[in-house]
Amino acid sequence: MVTLPAKIEEEGGVTVGARQAFEIAKGLSGEEVHLRRTENNWMEIQSGRAEFRVVGMSERTIPSFQL
Repeated sequence: MVTLPAKIEEEGGVTVGARQAFEIAKGLSGEEVHLRRTENNWMEIQSGRAEFRVVGMSERTIPSFQL
């Protein structure tokens, strides 16, 4: 498990595919990663010069659970 510091500018949520998000994250080389949910529930990922847009859906669509 990894714990990283984060600055949250606005609370919110989005659901994206774990495999796709993992493949993008492991290839990022920048020190900072910026995540942003767009109005149509896409997730924008930006790190250094790399930019990605991932199809998502509202976090309310998927039931949540806690461990």
